[in-house]
Amino acid sequence: MKTIYHLSLLLITVMLFSSCGSTLRYTATDAPVEFKTHKTIAVLPVELVLKGKDYPKDWDEDKITQFETDQSEIYQSLMYEALLRKFRTTKGVKIQSIDNTMEILKDKRLDVKDIWTEDESRLAQMLGVDAVVRTKIEQVRYMSDRQAMNVSAATNAIIWGAPAFYPYGGISPRTATLRTTCAIVDGKNSKVLWRMGVKRDTQWNNPPKEVAFTVFRKMARNFPYSE
Repeated sequence: MKTIYHLSLLLITVMLFSSCGSTLRYTATDAPVEFKTHKTIAVLPVELVLKGKDYPKDWDEDKITQFETDQSEIYQSLMYEALLRKFRTTKGVKIQSIDNTMEILKDKRLDVKDIWTEDESRLAQMLGVDAVVRTKIEQVRYMSDRQAMNVSAATNAIIWGAPAFYPYGGISPRTATLRTTCAIVDGKNSKVLWRMGVKRDTQWNNPPKEVAFTVFRKMARNFPYSE
């Protein structure tokens, strides 16, 4: 019975802690020609879709909106930083400062959530750029970091014994899945010229913002502009 119990526990653990990742890419047939006409692009605030997230009961709608706005702009800055790491010395496309981007959009009285749904060609015209970078993150939360830490400690103690013997820090459960898509949208007609999607899991010791930045850097490396 003990053997069956331990085998069952191991099977459940493998299912719980298994992580998966995938990458999808798309490039329009006329994209290479259009990219050559782009001189300046702008990085928009990142659209967030949070699932499985229970906000504190005392949070009203305004507080939730402010939280999502702040998170959107944080992710926007991470994407901007990832792109600058690749294109800092490029003589090709220029990336508009996000401070300049947000100042212009706020002067136009556009809130972050308005920007998520606004037509890209209109945004590009407002910003004076040739294309915009639109990014979306869908986060599905399974458990809190505190819950994951407790599960990790208990599971590792059963499998490996004392913490000192955990191999490479032991096993950590996934806390959430991030599905991230990034698109370059032409400013003339709102046509998607390039899109990349990446799916990654998070752990309590590798939280969403760190995973997102890793994903953004991967996307930046694949950006279809010449350095």
